[in-house]
Amino acid sequence: MLCEEIEPDQLEVYQGLHYAERKYNGCRGLLDTRKTNNYMINNRRGGNYNYSLPELLEEMVEALPEGCVIDGEICVWRDNDVEDFTLAQRRVSTRQPSKVREYRRTMPVTFMAFDLIYTQGVSIYNTTYEMRKAMLEELIADIEPLNHIECVYNSPRLRQTWDTAIDEGWEGLVLKKSGSLYFPETRTWDWIKVKPTYNEIVTVIGYTKSTKRQFRSLVLVKDDKYMGHCGQGFSDEDLAKIDKRMLKYHGFVKWLELPDEKGVAVVPFKIKIKHYGLGPDGHYKNAIFEGIVDESNTT
Repeated sequence: MLCEEIEPDQLEVYQGLHYAERKYNGCRGLLDTRKTNNYMINNRRGGNYNYSLPELLEEMVEALPEGCVIDGEICVWRDNDVEDFTLAQRRVSTRQPSKVREYRRTMPVTFMAFDLIYTQGVSIYNTTYEMRKAMLEELIADIEPLNHIECVYNSPRLRQTWDTAIDEGWEGLVLKKSGSLYFPETRTWDWIKVKPTYNEIVTVIGYTKSTKRQFRSLVLVKDDKYMGHCGQGFSDEDLAKIDKRMLKYHGFVKWLELPDEKGVAVVPFKIKIKHYGLGPDGHYKNAIFEGIVDESNTT
């Protein structure tokens, strides 16, 4: 199942109708034990992670019963108990044996299990969310303690859980509708993600090129510090306005923070963005364009 998204100020609309679960910033995965002697760690498109995540596969073989499929998030944690999406991507995409051994030691994964969709070899897609969650919790409780698999719990108190998410620096929440069924690969309002967002005014100092539109992304700085790129949120009208606004310097500029990347420098101008906080690299996560600041100066 896939999520729709709402803003935090809409939480009260769903109180009493949905449960809140912590949203983890990792890579989606499925633990599949339906085939004897052929347990699988897959992504939702069928790609296999067995070679990349041996510690998780070993725990599946040792602890999980046959015939189940568990939906969840593959996470790698930093020292401050925050998930690092970049490291999770590195883990699931690495297959070189020496690197796999190194990463297993230096960045072990945890599978955050949030749904059970097969048990004893039988699909339970048509079982309610509450029943699937109870069966998952019982399954995990029966085989604990575990090193690499944890159960994601829920709460009916949306606002209180949201306050905890903000206080503890979570990625956000996923709201799951009471009584809902499981629809594979379907985007539905039965699952809704809520993430803290921030608005800022930043300076554009350049752009990266695109063969499909005026530019690929805008290069952002804040207080003279490189903060990443903004490559989404543009309408066709926005693209045309920005392209007209950008007075290009001759040649290319190369930023110290990006030793392997070049971009076209422009006369700096300010824009307003929305973002989802800062990533491990200190750059904006998912910066979204919201408008040019002081458009009266556009030429």
